[in-house]
Amino acid sequence: MGKIKIFLRSTLGFCMAGIVLNNAWSIFVNKFGIKGGWISALILTGTLWFINHHLGMVENKKEAMFIDMGLVVGLCSLIRDSLLKGISGLVSSMPTFACVLIGGTIAGVLGGYLQKQGEYKK
Repeated sequence: MGKIKIFLRSTLGFCMAGIVLNNAWSIFVNKFGIKGGWISALILTGTLWFINHHLGMVENKKEAMFIDMGLVVGLCSLIRDSLLKGISGLVSSMPTFACVLIGGTIAGVLGGYLQKQGEYKK
């Protein structure tokens, strides 16, 4: 029962991140321009990270490091555009999805490298 509860709680947290970021980000950007992107990054992403990771909405293993919210947001964008616009939406979302994968990979590699460097100094 415990694993099912963790899975459902994590799924809810990831869905919340994907839906909120994909839908609310454009509201700030349309209203405030480039500053709206920064506002969204700080307020929306920061709040969702706090809920998901600090408060423990999603499972966080001590020995693991995974850039999960970026992957969820990318997948949510891909699926949303595919459902709304069909195959053309899927094709037009691929560059954004690729950028999210690249950014997540770079962040994961850099984070792992920095974590190893911190362990060597102890």
